Order: sequence, then C-alpha cells, then structure tokens
Amino acid sequence: FEAIAEAKSKFDFTKFKCVAVATEAFRVASNSEEIFGEIRDKFGINFHIIDGQAEAKLTFLGVQNALKKLGINDKFSIIDIGGASSEIGEDGKFISFKFGIITFYERFKTLDLMQENAKIYTKEAREFLTSLDNKLIVLTSGVPTTIAALKLGLNYESYDPKKVSGYELKNDDLAWFVNELLKMDDRSADAAVGRSRKYPLIAGT
Repeated sequence: FEAIAEAKSKFDFTKFKCVAVATEAFRVASNSEEIFGEIRDKFGINFHIIDGQAEAKLTFLGVQNALKKLGINDKFSIIDIGGASSEIGEDGKFISFKFGIITFYERFKTLDLMQENAKIYTKEAREFLTSLDNKLIVLTSGVPTTIAALKLGLNYESYDPKKVSGYELKNDDLAWFVNELLKMDDRSADAAVGRSRKYPLIAGT
C-alpha cells in the first residue's frame, strides 16, 4: 500500500490507460482477491494476476526498451530475480522458476545454509540458462542494481538509475558485494542498501 501511494504521488493513474499486474507472491497467496479489493477501494486501481510466462515476457520487453535507449542491440537473455519467483529467458523462450530472494532467505535464514543450498535450489535454472544462446545476460532487479550502485559509490539515498542502468558486472563483483555487506553492522547496511535489505540481498546474490 505504501509503494502504491508513493507511485500515485508521482504518476496520475487516471490520466493514462494503465494495466496493473501482480506476480508470484499473489499467485501463491490465498487472500489475493481480498488485497486487490482493498487496493481498488483505496486507490481505484484494478490489479490482476499474470502467470510466470507473461511476467517474463513483460520483463523482456522492458529490458529490450531500456537497451535500445542505451544503444545496445546485441542478442540478450534476462535474469529477473524477484521476491518469490525468478524469470529467465530470451526472445520467445522463457521459464519462471519457483524461487526468489525472499522465499530463499525465509527458508534458509543463515549465511551457511544459504551458501550450502544455493546451487541445489538453482540447478534447473542454471541448466536452462546454459542452454540459451546468450551473448549478453541482462540482470534486472534490486540485487544487481544494488551491487552496481555500491560499486559506483552510491548508497540507498543517492541511488541514481542513470548511472546504474547498463553498468557491467563481473563474477567477482558478487563475492565482493557479499563481503562488503558482511563487514557492515545493520545500521550501516540500512544506510548503504536500504532498511532490512542486508540479508535478503545476500540471499539474492
């Protein structure tokens, strides 16, 4: 509700044709319709649930549009790590996987257990990604954008999407990010990457 209120303060939903969609958290929730009803009453916005394939295609189109603006025309694959699901694919070939940052974090909680189970949890996703013809892999979600921001010396308050979008990450940057977060106490991490995001971001990485 807070996020929709903030979005509504910046964008007038009544002036444009708007399609509001909900993804995996709502696909698995038992009270989705109840929440959609509350959103309709409070904000006048009609949400509906889409499946994982539709989610992946919409993400792909968003990335395609962003890459055109950056002048990048290479063939690409996407990895979108969400809170409850992750979408991987390339044009015309997508799979939605039943793991996400929050679901993975809530299941394992500790760093040791997360590291121990990451490869098992993502085995099918890794095999699918390897089968794709990707010259370029585009990561889209809070985890890679936060890694890029920290590499650029930005924090949660000074985050600048213009600097982050199109930033190239290396494999080593992932281990660097986890180590940086582990060095921070909770207060420092809240300032650097956002309130209570430290361990979910580690889970996503």
